[in-house]
Amino acid sequence: MKLTFDKGTIRIQGDVRVPNSTWDERSKTYRAMALYYRDILDFLKRSGFDFNDEVLDLLPCHELQSSAVLRDY
Repeated sequence: MKLTFDKGTIRIQGDVRVPNSTWDERSKTYRAMALYYRDILDFLKRSGFDFNDEVLDLLPCHELQSSAVLRDY
């Protein structure tokens, strides 16, 4: 089973339906809104399923810097 992040949702690739997920016919996977990420992890750990969590494997991002000076209000 593999968990990934896709456009604001958690994709669950595997044959297990996790809480708060629905079947997505287009991707042939279960999906859940990202706000249920912690609940999904807790469920999978308690159930003893083997899974690969790639949700937080984010794309590299350059360090953002700004020379803007904020004014007092």
